[in-house]
Amino acid sequence: MTETSAVHSDPEILGGTPVFTGTRVPLKTLFDYLTGGHSIDAFLDDFPSVSRKQVISALEDADKVLLHPQDSDSRTTLWHHFGAAIDMLENAIVACPDALWNDREQQPEFWYVAYHTLFYLDFYLSDGGEGFAPPEPFTLDELDPAGIIPERPYTKAEVLDYLRHGREKCRALIEGLTNERATKIRTFLRREWTVLEWLLYNMRHVQHHAAQFNLILRQQTSSAPAWIGQTPAGLAPFSAPIHIPNDALWHQLGAAIDMLENAITACPDALWSDLEQQPEYWYLAYHTLFFLDYYLSETADGFAPPAPFTLEELDPAGVLPERPFTKDELLRYLEHGREKARRLIETLTDETAREVRTFVSRERTVLEWLLISMRHVQHHTAQLNLILRQQTDSAPRWVGRTTHGLHREQA
Repeated sequence: MTETSAVHSDPEILGGTPVFTGTRVPLKTLFDYLTGGHSIDAFLDDFPSVSRKQVISALEDADKVLLHPQDSDSRTTLWHHFGAAIDMLENAIVACPDALWNDREQQPEFWYVAYHTLFYLDFYLSDGGEGFAPPEPFTLDELDPAGIIPERPYTKAEVLDYLRHGREKCRALIEGLTNERATKIRTFLRREWTVLEWLLYNMRHVQHHAAQFNLILRQQTSSAPAWIGQTPAGLAPFSAPIHIPNDALWHQLGAAIDMLENAITACPDALWSDLEQQPEYWYLAYHTLFFLDYYLSETADGFAPPAPFTLEELDPAGVLPERPFTKDELLRYLEHGREKARRLIETLTDETAREVRTFVSRERTVLEWLLISMRHVQHHTAQLNLILRQQTDSAPRWVGRTTHGLHREQA
C-alpha cells in the first residue's frame, strides 16, 4: 500500500489486519457498522481518529471490487470460498437436531466430526504445529495418533463458539496475506507446505465434512442447508495484489479429483447400479464431473460435453439421463476433466486469473471458478465416500496432494 492509502496492513498492528492508515481501527469495523444499520456519521463519531475522506476512499475501493469482479483481489476470492465452506459447516451444525447431535450410535458422531473439523481449521491456520493450543475446553488430544475421543460430547454452543473463533482467525490470516507471507513454509504433521497451500487444503477439509453433514441431515431429517457459493462477509479492498501459485492450485484441485476417481473406482457394481440409493451413486458422480467440465470452459455458450453426455444437466427442470452411465464412461470423463483442469492451471497468469466468465448467470473470475470447482468436487466426493462407508464399511483414504504433476511446474 502507498503512504496515502486509506487502509493498510502491517504485521505489527493487530497481526496484519487491515486498518485505517494512522490508526488501529480495523476496516472490518466500518463494514460491521454499515451492515448493522448504522450510518457513516455514527462510525466517525465513535472512531474520531478515522477521517471521512478515508471512509469514502475505502468504500469506493470496495464498490470497485463488487461492480468489477476482474478487479477483485486474490485474497477476497480466497475468502469468498473459504468463508463459504465455513458458513456451510455452521449451517449444518445449527440445523442438526439435538437428538442427532447427541446420538452416540450415529457413525460418524455428528458432534465429534464437527469438533474434529474445527480443531484442524484452527490448527492449520496457526504459525506451525509447535506452540499451538486450542481455546478451552478443547485440548491437544485430537493430535494423538491413538485417536483419543474427548471425554464428553461438546455442546452445540461450544462448537459454534469454536467455529466463530476459526472464522475470525481465517479472515485475519487472509486479510494479512502478502506474497512474502503466502509463500512461507509451515510444517504440520510432517508436511512442509506454503501458507497459501495450507489455506487451500484447509478449505477442502472444511468443505469435505460440511458436505458429509449435509448428507447425514438429508438422510435423517429429509432436509439439509443449501449450497453457499460465496460468503456474504467481505474483506477489506486491497491495492497490492497477491499471487496464488499455479502449483498450489493444482496440488489441491488435483487432489479433489483424485479422491473422486478413487470413490468411483471403489464403488461395488451393485451399489453403482442401485436405483433405490438416494442420491444415486452414478448420478452424483456424473453431476460432479459435468460441472467440473462446464466451469473449466472458456464460455457457457460454446460448451458441449463429450459423448455420450449431453447438456440436459443444465436444464432447470432437473432432467435425469435416460440411463445410468457406466463406471468406465465416467472414469473417461474424469480423465477429460483432469486434463482440462491441468491445462487451464498450467497456462494461468495473474491476468488470465482475473478474466471474467459467466456460467449459470453468475459472473466470476477464472480463479473463482477454479475454487468453486475445487469445493464442488470435494463436496460430492465427500458424500460418495460417506455412502461407501455406510454401505460397505470402507472408503478410500483422504488425499492431501495430487500425485499427478503439472507438465510444466509453475511458480
